[in-house]
This record gives sequence, structure tokens and C-alpha cells, in this order.
Amino acid sequence: KRGRLRVRLRDEGLGLGLGLGLGLLRLILGLRRPSATLGSASTPSRSEPWQSLRLPQGSLRAPSGLPLARSGSGLGLRFRLGRRLRTLKDGRPHAGRAGRRPAGAHDGGGGAPPGRAHVRAGPARRGVAGGRRRRPRRGGQLQGRGQDPRARRDLRHPHGGPNPKPKPKPKPEPEPKPEPKHNPNPNPKVEIEHVDCDGLGRLEAEGVQIQPSVATLRLIQDKYLQKRHIEELGLPGPEFVDCPSLAAAEAAGARFGFPLMLKARRGGYDGKSNAVAKTEGDVADAYAALTSAPGCGGVYAEKWCPFTKELAVMVVRGVAEDGVGVETRAYPVVETLQKDNICHTVLAPPALPAAVLAEAARIAEVAVASLPGEGNRGIFGVEMFATAAGEILYNEMAPRPHNSGHYTMEACDTCQFENHMRAVLGLPLGATELRTGAALMLNVLGADSMEETKALCQAALRMPGAGMHWYGKASNRKGRKMAHFTVCARGGYTQLAERLSSSELVLANLDAGVKASLGLASGAGAGAGA
Repeated sequence: KRGRLRVRLRDEGLGLGLGLGLGLLRLILGLRRPSATLGSASTPSRSEPWQSLRLPQGSLRAPSGLPLARSGSGLGLRFRLGRRLRTLKDGRPHAGRAGRRPAGAHDGGGGAPPGRAHVRAGPARRGVAGGRRRRPRRGGQLQGRGQDPRARRDLRHPHGGPNPKPKPKPKPEPEPKPEPKHNPNPNPKVEIEHVDCDGLGRLEAEGVQIQPSVATLRLIQDKYLQKRHIEELGLPGPEFVDCPSLAAAEAAGARFGFPLMLKARRGGYDGKSNAVAKTEGDVADAYAALTSAPGCGGVYAEKWCPFTKELAVMVVRGVAEDGVGVETRAYPVVETLQKDNICHTVLAPPALPAAVLAEAARIAEVAVASLPGEGNRGIFGVEMFATAAGEILYNEMAPRPHNSGHYTMEACDTCQFENHMRAVLGLPLGATELRTGAALMLNVLGADSMEETKALCQAALRMPGAGMHWYGKASNRKGRKMAHFTVCARGGYTQLAERLSSSELVLANLDAGVKASLGLASGAGAGAGA
């Protein structure tokens, strides 16, 4: 920039002096229109002090006979130094920067103002000689962020000049690929249960510790085997039976009655791979829908459970304080409400007697502690049903962080993600107690548009005691998990209801069961609390 400014000042100074001198000469001699040409008819040499001179009326001509463009300056003259005209092989002059801009380009037009360069990489960076017009632009811009050496050359020499194509740099010889090695992490952790257990089993046989163990993954992958494992432990759960054929599924309907829940043994999550047969005539269609899915692994039937609430408990297993054994800690029991088979709302604590909550925590801890294999460190999510009689029935388990545990990020001493990492790395586990009177987590699912989805998040941000977590997904899809927020209240249900009712949009997205638990009407306004 300094070099370009010096050239600019030199050009303007010389142009100003020459312009004043010629203007004074015209006044003295009484000349109206100059008719002479500068220099001879031959092509100017490099030793000449100028190659182009601009006059207000465009009457002077270059040595080769090429008309010069008018200048928009008040002095009427503009002098340019540098190489302005070059000679082609056939003897015709080749216009440099002077040939790019049509006459009158600076006469109040939208061209780039003096002192600013619009640099572009590629063929458009310098223009084409003779006839190619440059689009008027304001400001400076460098295409390719200066990575093209030709564009950088233009910045150093704004007045043109030779700009040869840079020599390509020699490509370095490719380094030999190292031989594949096993993961140096001695305790790799599985993010989701739907993985290749055969491959992990080979690693485990070579001494690599897998968290959770491959035996646990095999057990959790097959929901039917998982149900049998819980039944052998003596933990309560809905009745179930394997259905290797359609006839077995029809027999299960006759045994359990309708509606009948049919589930695929493998590959299901968030309610996927489940089908409800409301009548006997629906069994064939439901069975065909499940068995046609890839990786189904078979079908089993489950007796319909008339639950009043769905409960969940996050359980973390880590190294004990003595550094030898395994310690198990349970988070508070929460109530979950589903929307389109997706965990939509979590309320902590549920409006249930303390004895029922203690039984739910006990079942969750026993189920996680009984998993086969060594170690099994990490976080586990256990889902259960609560019936009207106060009975707790086991549903299923996930060996990973779960939607029902997102509330722990604001409401508990140590969130599920931190304790998960502590357990896997062999660090002491953090406290799992609830540090607020009540908390509600709402899973923000995609609305009809991104604006509607973000509107709910913005409403939650205005709410006292709310913590927002936006997942940063670029596209919106109806029903897609986009974000979640948790509202905490030390004052329990009463204060939580007041905070939730402060936003009509948030209140409209709450489930009827949550409103009933908090004493909220279906419209707005807080109740007396529970």
C-alpha cells in the first residue's frame, strides 16, 4: 500500500505540474485546441517519461494514434507514469490499464474511486486488452483471499507491469502410509449400542477394554434377550413372548389381548421398530411392517401396559473410591413425556410418593449392576412405567447419555456428560443430587420452519432460570431434535409453574400431563403448585 501511494503521489504531482504548465502555455499563446501529438509516430520506448496523457476533451492522442480517455479531474489533465502501451507482435499498440476503462469512466459514474483496487484472481483479475470493459465496483476485494500469487502481484504493482505465471512448486513426495495400529486408548467408549459387536469382540479378545463390554452390548442390542435378563433378575416388567412367526404373533394377541405391542428385537430407538396392533386384524400388517425392515432380528410381543407415568433414571458406573471395585450412583427419578415417540418433556421430581421413587431408583441400579462383562463403566439410561397401583415396571435400557438426562446439565451437581467421562477415564464420580427444588427440560423439535423453531428458543431465553442448548444444525425438519432448554426453580413446583406461565409460547408447547402435575390450566397462569 505504501509503494502504491508513493507512485500515486508522484504521478499526481507530475500530472499537476505538467497540467498547469500546459494550461498556462495555452493562455499565453492563445491556443484553443492542440493538434500536435506527443512524441513521434513510433512506439514509445521504455526510456520515455510517459506513455499516456489525458486531456479533458480527449483531443490529444497517444504516439500510436490510440485515443486517450477523458479525465474527470477539475484540472482537466491527468498524467500517468508506468508502462501504459505495449507493442504486439504485429506492431499494434496493446493498451494496459488505460485500455480497460471506457472514456468518461470517472465522470460521476459508479467506477472504483481513485486509490482503491478491486483485485480478482483468475482471468478477470487484469482484464483483456482492447474492448473488454471492466464492471464498475466500489471498494477493494481480493478473490481467493490472496492465495493466488497473481492477485498478490497486482496488489504490489497496481499500475500494471509484467506478471508472469508463477512456477508451480514441486510436489513433495508422498510419505509412506504407516501400518494400521490398534486404538492406543485402552478404554474406548461406545457412543451408541447399534455397533458391530463381532469386530469389537475381536478387539476385546486381544486385550482391548471396551466400555461397556461387548457382552453388555449384545444383550442390550437384542431387546428380547434384555427382557429375559431382567426377568431372570426377578425385576417386574410387562409380560412378553417371542414371535418367530405370524402365527406366534396371533397367538400372543389371543393370550395378552388388544391392543398388542409388537417390537423388533434389534435396531429400535425413539419408538422406532415398534408397532401397535389395536385389533386382531392389525396383527398381520404390523408384523409385516416390522419384519420387512433391515436388521429386524425377529419380533416379540409385549402385553399392553396401562401406565400412568413414564419414568427414567440415569445411572453411572465408575471406579470405586478404593480404585479396585466399581461404584454405581443413580440420578434422581424423573418423569418423561413422549411426543411422536420422542422424549419431549422431562420433569424432576415427579409428583409421586417417595416410596415409589425409591423403588424406581432401586430397579434401575440393580439392572445396571447386573450387566455382564467386566467394568461396564459409563452412563446408562433406564426407562420404566408407573402404574395406577404404584407398581414400577422395567421397560428398556440405553448404554449412553440419554435425552431424559439432559436436565442434569443445569439441575444436578454433576451433569450426565461429565460423569460419563469421569467413569470412562477412571476418575472419581461426581455428585448426582438435584441442586434445585424442581426442573423441567423441554426438547425443542423442529417446527414447520426454522423461524418458528427459533421463536420457541428465544421465548425460553427470556424466562428466569432457563438454560438453552442449541445444537447448531443447519437445516430444520419437522420433528427433528434441534435444541433443548431446562428451567430450574428453587421454590419447587410453585415457582416453576410461575416461570413457565410467563411465556405463552412455552406454555403452549407443554404436555397436558406436565400442566396437570404443576397445577397449570390448559391456557396460561400458574396454579397453587404441588
